[in-house]
Amino acid sequence: MASKTSNLNVDIFCALKASEVSGIPVLLLGNPGIGKTVSVYHFAKIRGYETVLLRGNSSTPEEIMGYDTAPHEVTYEKPMAALHLRPSWFEEILRNHEAGKRSLLFLDEITTAHEFVQAALLHLIFERKVGRESLPEDTLIVSAGNYSGNLSNTMALMPPVMNRFMIYNITADHNDLDIFLNKYEGAIANPDGKCKDYMKDLEKALERMDAQESKVSESLRNKIGEYIERSIKDTTRMLITTTKEIDLTITDLKDIYQDADDEAKLCGFVSFRTLNYLRDISVAWYLCFGKQGIASKNFRNAVDGLCGIGISRGKGSSGENKTNHVGKNYYDALVQTANEIEKLKNDKLPEYVKFFSDTIAGKTILEVAEINALQNKVKELMNDKDLKNIDKPVDHSMIATMFDLIKATASKYCGIRVSTTGTIATKYSDTEIMNAITRYNQIEGFTETLGNLISEEERHYDTATSNLFSEVRDNISNVGFKLRAIKKMLSHENPSLASMLPEIANMK
Repeated sequence: MASKTSNLNVDIFCALKASEVSGIPVLLLGNPGIGKTVSVYHFAKIRGYETVLLRGNSSTPEEIMGYDTAPHEVTYEKPMAALHLRPSWFEEILRNHEAGKRSLLFLDEITTAHEFVQAALLHLIFERKVGRESLPEDTLIVSAGNYSGNLSNTMALMPPVMNRFMIYNITADHNDLDIFLNKYEGAIANPDGKCKDYMKDLEKALERMDAQESKVSESLRNKIGEYIERSIKDTTRMLITTTKEIDLTITDLKDIYQDADDEAKLCGFVSFRTLNYLRDISVAWYLCFGKQGIASKNFRNAVDGLCGIGISRGKGSSGENKTNHVGKNYYDALVQTANEIEKLKNDKLPEYVKFFSDTIAGKTILEVAEINALQNKVKELMNDKDLKNIDKPVDHSMIATMFDLIKATASKYCGIRVSTTGTIATKYSDTEIMNAITRYNQIEGFTETLGNLISEEERHYDTATSNLFSEVRDNISNVGFKLRAIKKMLSHENPSLASMLPEIANMK
């Protein structure tokens, strides 16, 4: 889940698993013949769902929502309310439920459904009801369809229908050939001539997903949810008030799902509903796949399918609506939020943070013992297996404070001045010179250790922190250069003292 998964089937499985956990229905969109339907049936079989099929291009509103019929005994003298007859697909789901089986309601070819049929689906998808009766809670709703460019001009997707799904765009490439052409694969290598069992591979892939899912307490889940919810609110507020790429008051939405010629996928538009869906999908995705899953291309696909575009007004009172690509804003914010959640979940990180905070609190310089303690603690953090997945374990402000203390300490203890004639300007005792070099070596070692932490790729420190380290490294390197010059002078002025002085570390 770190970036792109191994094949298209597994990509779809990721979306369907997140749908299971969140309860948000998925709409798989892609070109015809790409294997959307087959993948859904594979998932249902492995997961133990009974698949109940509704085809959009061959259903009527009544077949979806049921029929109202007059009872036999009705007369003008004895009027009675119409009887509601359940649709056959709903009866099938109820029978499955009574038998202890879960159902996957598959709304296939939804993009070829007439607008009257799409309207009937609105209530079913959002309310999960047929008339006054509810679908069993463990019923999973999944839909699939093709892009409008694949369809006739009479086909159109209604924005209210699309706004009730997480749109998940499916794109195949040459890496997916094995899942489309695999009927005989493995027969040559197998002495018995048996072919490879791809269903077992998919079962194992789903087993790995299940094993990866985090089982957290309700308290921690709520905290994770609040972190994610705040991130989405802050991002939306910025897009509304600062960049003005979203205007939630716009009501004219009829043309927003006309595919642009240069677009490779269909994005969902930001609304209060999709923002709620984005929160729930993000919580589910994090629990299912962790921080790496949130940083993956699969999750970016899910974000774009929910809140990929924002709608704003054009210039002037009669300006046409504009669609703005805002999915990356939400994705970047949620990746950062996942990093913060990792810190929230980690039991050991607060101990490190408290140690650093207590050690540098109120200090203007660092003593020898403090430098050694801080350096050892940073090394311990870097080697701690429980902190390997934590981004920026020591935040920028704390690192900046440490660097300020390093510079102040170097200035006070290592600033031996040299005259313009090339001699030591002030009379320093042997002990003072020895201490200056010893203190410098300690400072250099601590600076280099902090630099090693910042430069670790998996820590994802940003340019501002890296630039701060470069500045301090140059500062300390200059101090080291002067001390080496002084030691060289002493080799002529006081050879016996020079021979006693330790080697001066060279900042890398």
